[in-house]
Amino acid sequence: MRSALLIARKDFIQSLRNRSFFVLGLVAPLIIMTVMDVTMGDALSGTFNPVIHIVDEAGTNAPMVEGLREAGFQNVEQVESASAARSAVADSDADAAIIFPAELGRVFDNPTQGAEIEVVTRPDSDISATISRSLAEASAARYRQIRASYAVALQAGETPPPEAANVEPTISITEIEAGSRVLVDATYFAVAMGAFFVFFTAQAGITTLHTERRDSTLARMLASPSPRWAPLVGKGLASLGTGLTAFVALWGLSSVLLGADWGPPIGVLAIALAAMFTAVGLGAVATSITSTAEAAGSLSSIITTALAFFGGTFVQIPATGVLATISRFSPFRWIVDGIGQNAGAGTLGDVLFSAAVLSLFGIVAIAIAFSRRDHLLGGA
Repeated sequence: MRSALLIARKDFIQSLRNRSFFVLGLVAPLIIMTVMDVTMGDALSGTFNPVIHIVDEAGTNAPMVEGLREAGFQNVEQVESASAARSAVADSDADAAIIFPAELGRVFDNPTQGAEIEVVTRPDSDISATISRSLAEASAARYRQIRASYAVALQAGETPPPEAANVEPTISITEIEAGSRVLVDATYFAVAMGAFFVFFTAQAGITTLHTERRDSTLARMLASPSPRWAPLVGKGLASLGTGLTAFVALWGLSSVLLGADWGPPIGVLAIALAAMFTAVGLGAVATSITSTAEAAGSLSSIITTALAFFGGTFVQIPATGVLATISRFSPFRWIVDGIGQNAGAGTLGDVLFSAAVLSLFGIVAIAIAFSRRDHLLGGA
């Protein structure tokens, strides 16, 4: 074991002195985290605030604007005419418009009279369209309830009092914020991009087995009294240490510079250790089925990028559906889920479960690579 530790120490120091460690392991992911947070952060953090114009020709929906503003929709405005609202949407000055026609004000006097609430949306604003339609449907349901009350009163020969128009809904909805287990904003980009780039950093060390064989240094290692497995273990430990160093550094830098919240340290370290173990395993597999360091690097890059794509590194994967099922076969999905549990409402048991699944990927990969150890050692 002493020989393996000496090899690991040498490779670890060389990795930290290598310029690619700082460029690929620290600088590149930090730049991409920052760019993605600036350009896409609002959509993930829930701060999307559409511009919605409301036209109240009926004179009965004044409280809606104030209510929406209190709920956080600060860009909801009441405008005077339907034509102005339509023009604002057409000119992209507003994302959507809801037009309450004057006929709605007369449904109380004539319960049989119908009216249409108009929703105008931009084709490229799906979220605003959904919000506006939901508001219009809620208002339409309220009008139908009022009209039904009026119709019942009139059939009974009674005159509905004026305050009946302000009837409160029979069902009230109370919003309670549940603990989230999904990463948002800077933390999501920090975890996803950090893990993606650190995988390359960790895998680079194990691929140097080909370089050692080409330069005949591997043959000298195997000719020494040290065990035959010492170079493999030493390279693996060095790669694991390099990856962990980069992961922990990105954790700290993203927390300070971007305000990312990764959660308690014990959970982060558990996920980091399992993730880097898996990264080294995948790098070992790529090395075991190639003959040069360049080929091993290219193959490990292809494998890592494909797994990152299906694991939700670049775009968040829905919680259900076909993509959600496929993503569970990617270690990146479990990295994001594990840190999400750690930073959110998950327990330490939830985090350790994600770490265990991650470690399983690594165990399988290491087993495959170890079965080809003779090829890794150059047949010596």
